[in-house]
Amino acid sequence: MSFCEACGTNIGFFSRKKYRDGAGEVHAYCRPCFRKLPEPGTPLYKACHAIDRARKANATTLDLSEHELQSLPSDLFQFTQLKELNLQGNQLEALPGEIGQLQALKRLDLSRNDLTALPEELWRLRALEVLNLQGNRLETISEDIGQLRALQRLDLESNRLERLPRELWQLQDLDTLALERNAIKVLPSEIGQLQKLTRLWVGYCGLETLPPEVFRLQALEDLSLSGNALGSLPPEIGHLRQLKQLYIENCGLETLPAEIGNLHAVQEMYLEGNGLQSLPPEIGQMKALINLMLDDVPLSLKLPMELFQMQSLERLSIWQDLLDAQPREVAKRVWERDLCCFNDPYSSEVPTTRRVRAKYPDEARGKGISGKCYVRFWVDEKGAPYDIWVGPCAAYWRDEVMEAASQWRFEPRKEDGQFIKTHYGVSMRFKADGEPKDDAADS
Repeated sequence: MSFCEACGTNIGFFSRKKYRDGAGEVHAYCRPCFRKLPEPGTPLYKACHAIDRARKANATTLDLSEHELQSLPSDLFQFTQLKELNLQGNQLEALPGEIGQLQALKRLDLSRNDLTALPEELWRLRALEVLNLQGNRLETISEDIGQLRALQRLDLESNRLERLPRELWQLQDLDTLALERNAIKVLPSEIGQLQKLTRLWVGYCGLETLPPEVFRLQALEDLSLSGNALGSLPPEIGHLRQLKQLYIENCGLETLPAEIGNLHAVQEMYLEGNGLQSLPPEIGQMKALINLMLDDVPLSLKLPMELFQMQSLERLSIWQDLLDAQPREVAKRVWERDLCCFNDPYSSEVPTTRRVRAKYPDEARGKGISGKCYVRFWVDEKGAPYDIWVGPCAAYWRDEVMEAASQWRFEPRKEDGQFIKTHYGVSMRFKADGEPKDDAADS
């Protein structure tokens, strides 16, 4: 600890004096003012030590993530040259008003804490460009957020927000807005004012409709609408000519508008979990499409031949049963081009010799979150995975799934008397009431 919070004396970490209190316990004190200091080995002590090292090095970044902090040392707020501060993964329930003293701050990460409110001083950090509040317990955002005119990225994912302040739409430099897993059931039309927005993530918010202004965001490159009961996509989706990633899983879609073919820049499109009865032939006009995800759709879906006219397509992710239900010519095209194909994730026929169940993350359990991750294994001649791909899912699930999947082993596949490389796919489901579910994975 560089400075005593009471008298301001530079005391250092190794110039502290120890005294025995009336109960016989030894504590460290500041010599000039006899103020009690953090005990060595405690989270607060470690944080103070990190601040001390950073200040001596004239650093402009400070990482206090995963320090188990329940409060912040006042030393931190004397570190006025700080430009980047990472406080993610602590146990903060409140943020002191002194945060407003860090006027040089450009990036502030407060994700995965327990914040229920934010001090008004936070909105006075006029240099702030990136603010991450993901994974807290916020129910409202102050209208003063409009003061952060330099803000470029705002992450509010996995909070308890039901509405957003109108002042948010005044942030004209905003290029990333993450609102997933809140209770924001209506997006206001003012969202159309964010003409620099390139990433908009509003999945799992309970949306049933989208304002037309969303489709006037001409700079948009990444759009996530997954988990909302939209039922259909409007033809205006075709106006998003710069779009590169489109996530529309579990949206209750039965078909796609023909205008989907106007999305010439889209490289990845995720359609899992919809009730799709058909795909428009115009999908073949999506000349940049590389990955198309069609897992967990009705077996009655017929893939149009136009799909295979796209020379860019490298991965077609579908269940084995759906591929078997396709006309012979379609199945032949899939295998001729070696397009990747998931097996049915609920099939017990995936020939494993060892399965390890992924751990349900404590972080997700505490928030009552359910979900799933698709996993694709590329398996060598001996039955060991030499490459593993985990589909889109929350980061805390992805880490656990990758850890478990790396321990899976398969029966070597034989063809014409020779062991060959092959691939398999499974779906691991996480339910809020307990253990993850997959296709009969062993413990």
